[in-house]
Amino acid sequence: MSPSSSKTADALALLLPLLLANGLTVAVAELRGFGPIELLWPFWFQNVWIGLAQARRIRSLQAYSTEGFSIGGRPAEPSPELPGRVARFFLLHYGFFHFVYLIFLLAFTFGSDADGTIEVTDGETGATSRVYLGRVEGGDWLGIGLLAAAFAFSERAQAHTPRASGRLPNIGTMMFMPYLRIIPMHLTIILAMALGSAGAIWLFVGLKTLAEIATLLLLRKIEGD
Repeated sequence: MSPSSSKTADALALLLPLLLANGLTVAVAELRGFGPIELLWPFWFQNVWIGLAQARRIRSLQAYSTEGFSIGGRPAEPSPELPGRVARFFLLHYGFFHFVYLIFLLAFTFGSDADGTIEVTDGETGATSRVYLGRVEGGDWLGIGLLAAAFAFSERAQAHTPRASGRLPNIGTMMFMPYLRIIPMHLTIILAMALGSAGAIWLFVGLKTLAEIATLLLLRKIEGD
């Protein structure tokens, strides 16, 4: 097998499980009648865990690259203090986003009616309609917690996978990567009520898939594959 064919096969082997998992998410959501809120909660917990884990990795860097990374418009230079500074900034900035998302998720979860719908008013016509966002109650929280815990253990195991090359990790790329996962949550929260339950779920899973593919490609680039 040629090197290019081998790389293509390796990429497909990594992408196929990801695509199947996200396709299964849509299928289960359709069959069970889930609303977007029931998918956003586990994703929010996963994002928080990823942010904390990535900040820890950045802070523990000893040898790293600052290529293409700047602070205040000036190229950053490696120093013993830089990883700590970058980790603190990342936690504050990334954490602020997720604090805002938490407020929206709580409002959607506890502000909807017992049937999981919320009233929406058309700003132009004044007409009202009800949009199903989903219900999270009782045992659902246990399920969300178990999903988040399972993801945390999986992500932690992946973090200890030996590096494929001796290339120094780029501190800027490490800080940027988790932000890719902000896009699916941000746009889904903004557009959920306009798109309706099914539209919001398809938007969310589609953007989530793209974000995960982009993250995977960045990881492969970092490790020299």
